[in-house]
Amino acid sequence: MRDITGQAPKKAALGWEQFAETIDQLEEEQAKGPGHLIRMVVAAGYEDYLQDKFPNYYARLEDLEQVAGFAGQYDTTEEFLSEVTLLTNLDTETQRDAGPDPEQIQLSTIHQAKGLEFDVVFVMMLCDGLFPSSRAIESPGGEEEERRLFYVAVTRAKTELI
Repeated sequence: MRDITGQAPKKAALGWEQFAETIDQLEEEQAKGPGHLIRMVVAAGYEDYLQDKFPNYYARLEDLEQVAGFAGQYDTTEEFLSEVTLLTNLDTETQRDAGPDPEQIQLSTIHQAKGLEFDVVFVMMLCDGLFPSSRAIESPGGEEEERRLFYVAVTRAKTELI
């Protein structure tokens, strides 16, 4: 990795050097387990990135700490990733095999609901200024697009539209 540092543009050279240093440290510390590695990545600058980019950065840090704690149960990164993959696949299979739950509520945007039908459809925020949005009405072609979206929303219901 360090071989590439000299080939990086000047603006990227420092960032690349820091990245290569972090990767080297992670390789050296690999024996301490995946939880430790996650915490190292956070400490190596990811925490600063979260703080700069997200107003809820503290909640995100807490989530990462939860992941690191879970990962700490495994000796190797491979074991951790295999377990996470297995859990994800199992969850997907369980949902698929279980079939639709009659009590389940599906939240969706109008765009995501295109081509689908539901027994009951609630169209939320259906009032002046929200739907259609005042911003859309002011833009060229926006009002027509809002009409099309409204049509999609009201035609998703098989029996009830609320």
